[in-house]
Amino acid sequence: MRKTIYAFGIATFLAMFIFTIATSLTNPFYGMSTEVLAKAPILMTTADCDVSCVKAAYDDECIIRNEAGTPIKKCIGWKPKPDPV
Repeated sequence: MRKTIYAFGIATFLAMFIFTIATSLTNPFYGMSTEVLAKAPILMTTADCDVSCVKAAYDDECIIRNEAGTPIKKCIGWKPKPDPV
C-alpha cells in the first residue's frame, strides 16, 4: 500500500513537471495576463529599426511610438534619429 502511494505521488509529480516544461517551451508567455503582454514593447529586427533609429552602442534603446504616443516597438543597440533641421 505504501509503495502504491509513493508511486502515485512520483507519477503525479512527473506529469506536472513534464506539463510545465512542455508548456513553457511551446508558449513562453503561458500564464501572463493579456494586459501585460499588450503593454510590453515588441523587439524588432534590424530592418524595422532602420526607419526611425540609427545604430548606436549596444546598451542604447530606441523606442518607436504610435500616433498616440504609446510605445509599440523597442530597438536595442539603436538611438532615435535626430530631428532634421
